[in-house]
Amino acid sequence: MANAGWTKQYEEMSEGSGTLYFEKGDRGALVIAVSSTGLYVSFELIEGPKTTLGWWVTETMMSTPTPPLIATISIRNATAGSTELTIEHAGGDPIRDAYTDGNWTNMEVRVNGATTPAPSGTGDFSVGDSLTITVATALSSSDVITVIYTPANQQLASVTVP
Repeated sequence: MANAGWTKQYEEMSEGSGTLYFEKGDRGALVIAVSSTGLYVSFELIEGPKTTLGWWVTETMMSTPTPPLIATISIRNATAGSTELTIEHAGGDPIRDAYTDGNWTNMEVRVNGATTPAPSGTGDFSVGDSLTITVATALSSSDVITVIYTPANQQLASVTVP
């Protein structure tokens, strides 16, 4: 750790795969455990009036970033006055668990930034698949429709209604 005041306490943790750092302060210590894969958790140890030390979790385990998806997604029927869109998967990686029980899981279709209702059922979105999405309000000229791969917050397709 580059910060002044941080001390490396242990090179190997119980599983043999990380480092433990701490910084002592006036009222306790901040402890950070870093795994060899870059995941970390930090917590504060604080002296209290009745106990020697109490602890509060200040950050939760961070996960590694999700890699981007390589997929060709098309948006059809994006015309003024339409209340239905067709989203087609024309090639590339499948979107696993795209929707579950009428909720978007790993994919979203948005109109002007607002998430549309998801299809009913549960499914992946793979090459050759198409989804019909019903929007609450008829599309207007200049509305923007986007398809997002949510684990990576990646825009897969976008179209502006002519």
